[in-house]
Amino acid sequence: MSKDKKILSDKIKELRVKSNLSQKNLAKICGIDIGIIKKIETGKSETGINNLLKVAEGLDVDIKEIYEGDYRKTRVIAVVNPFSSCGKTSTVKNLGYELSNIRDKRVLIVDADFKCGLTNSFKIENESSSCFYNALRVWDYIENRVNIEYYIKTTDYENLNIIKGNYNMATIEGDLALKSFKENIGNALFGDLINKGKYDYIIFDCGGPLGILNFNILSITDDVIIPIPISPQIFFGTRKLEYFIEDIKELNTKLKILGFLGVEVIDKHVQDQAIKKEIQEDLNYYNKNYFDTYIPYDDCIDLSYIDKKPLSIFVKEEELHSPADKAFASLAREIDYK
Repeated sequence: MSKDKKILSDKIKELRVKSNLSQKNLAKICGIDIGIIKKIETGKSETGINNLLKVAEGLDVDIKEIYEGDYRKTRVIAVVNPFSSCGKTSTVKNLGYELSNIRDKRVLIVDADFKCGLTNSFKIENESSSCFYNALRVWDYIENRVNIEYYIKTTDYENLNIIKGNYNMATIEGDLALKSFKENIGNALFGDLINKGKYDYIIFDCGGPLGILNFNILSITDDVIIPIPISPQIFFGTRKLEYFIEDIKELNTKLKILGFLGVEVIDKHVQDQAIKKEIQEDLNYYNKNYFDTYIPYDDCIDLSYIDKKPLSIFVKEEELHSPADKAFASLAREIDYK
């Protein structure tokens, strides 16, 4: 599994000051050059583990307090489309699985849609208290800040975790409207988890309304994926979503639309270069970005949902041919390279 490393520079400085040590004194105790200490505390050094062990010994702490050897730079993806039946849930489910399996990443998927399609597509315990709705409902800026890690559940698949949905999410916009500092809920719930670097990817299955909840999700998002059927006409329907995203960019400057994802493409069209050329001309006209990968129409997607398994697992167990399975694997590679 790929791993990044993170030196906790601020923590080292905090511990040094708490111990009443100057940088010069700490360097002398550790037996290393003061220049290394200065670079470490300003975050400009990627010094080796041996120097960090000396610093930890000099500060009389465990190295785990100043160094994270299994740190992941978390990338947050939101799969959004205000319209129904456009492949959001199957995209999150199968992209999440492929990233965790083929790409060997640690992935958290979050069901933020009141229809709970993502939750119902896995065999997980039906315990309603530890769901995303409850985390949002009980969060309070002053009295209850909520540890989102309490709501994370494991799946049957290695490196793939989930925060479940709940049908009560249908009323969440009204619930959130009554809260103080409601624009800060996304960062308050997920900011610490992102900074801890426990996951390579956090992927949200977003509901339709472009309201407070999706505002909060997009305020912490890096990349947006918009799944749509291959049709130029559908672009007009996503114009409001793009305006919504542009407004949030004023607060979240890293936010961007990673691309439109073609879904339910008729199998014979996947290799039809004439159709692809026509689509690309429409995309250029409307100034849209499209993924190279298309998700073809495939009955196995619905069958795997009924069987509550990722598509890849289902088709292998049933020994079925699935063009969509290969497409989701290709999509995971494409996204992981971007």
